[in-house]
Amino acid sequence: MNDIIDFTAKAKETVMTPVSKFTGGCPHTKIDLDEHRRVIECTECRKIFEPFDYLLKWANGQQRIIWKITAAKHEAESLNNQIKELKRQKRNLQAQVNRLKKKVILE
Repeated sequence: MNDIIDFTAKAKETVMTPVSKFTGGCPHTKIDLDEHRRVIECTECRKIFEPFDYLLKWANGQQRIIWKITAAKHEAESLNNQIKELKRQKRNLQAQVNRLKKKVILE
C-alpha cells in the first residue's frame, strides 16, 4: 500500500473570479489549459469552455478565414483580368486616335 500515489493532493486549486464586463465581449484569444479538470479557461474573462466546443469554434473560425482568403484571391484575379482588358482597350484606342490624326493630316 505504500506505493500508491495520491494525485489529488498535488492538484492546484483554481480560484474563480467574477466575469468582467468587456464592451463588445471577450474574443477569448488568451487561454489556459487545465489538465487536471480537462477544461479550457480564458485568462481575460475567466470563462470556462468544454475543450471540444472550443476546438470546434476555433476550427470554424479558421475555415472562415480560408474562405475569405480564397474569395479575396478570386477577386484579385478578376480585378487583374479587368485591368489587363482596360489596358488592351487603351492601347487600341490610342492606336485608333493616332491613325485618325494621320488621316486628318494627310487630307
